[in-house]
Amino acid sequence: MIDGQDIRVDAPGDPLMVTGDPRRLQQVVLNLLSNAVQHAASRDGFDVRLRSEDGEAILEVADYGPGIPTEDRGRVFERFYQSGVHGPGLGVGLYLVRAIVNAHGGSVHLVPRDHRGTTFVVRLPRAGQASDGNSG
Repeated sequence: MIDGQDIRVDAPGDPLMVTGDPRRLQQVVLNLLSNAVQHAASRDGFDVRLRSEDGEAILEVADYGPGIPTEDRGRVFERFYQSGVHGPGLGVGLYLVRAIVNAHGGSVHLVPRDHRGTTFVVRLPRAGQASDGNSG
């Protein structure tokens, strides 16, 4: 539980190893969790899922909050950008998430949910997997 919100975690039993700066990668996870706490509907909590697919470790953080308005979705990773649906903060968390993930050869994007909420998806090359250098 974080700030009274339930966290539902779905992760494999074995670790998914990635190569990178542990502090920066921890910052990615903490920023996404902080974002979910701020925007999740208080009693619904949020979901965290970790899985492996096509040589990548994939982290998904999904909240059940009001969602991100369509007009803001293309800008959420911009430095200092805050949509009309925001809590406290400077608008740098998601910008840093993208910068760190890109520096590690990965990508991050958001997936709007049908009814409410948003899922952020981080994809990082697994340790020992080659990265083509393209990131989103």
